[in-house]
Amino acid sequence: MQTSLKNGTVVVLDVRDREEFAEEHIPGAINVPLSELEAYLPRLPRDKTIVVYCCYTACHLSPSAALVLAENGFRVQELIGGIEEWTRRIRP
Repeated sequence: MQTSLKNGTVVVLDVRDREEFAEEHIPGAINVPLSELEAYLPRLPRDKTIVVYCCYTACHLSPSAALVLAENGFRVQELIGGIEEWTRRIRP
């Protein structure tokens, strides 16, 4: 995913609340809590894939966000396992 971020082909979208985002997030991610996503849609690029994530595998936020995005015509992927999985993979 790092190469894609550098090439600007994806937007990484953290749909957790602002406090969780402030504690830890994927570098380069933008924070739009799920409750604010519909209002934020006009500001998202339609020419990029939106990669959404939340807390962990059982979290409902990113699947809900992915559905909203897909229903509104965005290309979307979900980071399975969320920030928990991303953190596990980057830390020894």
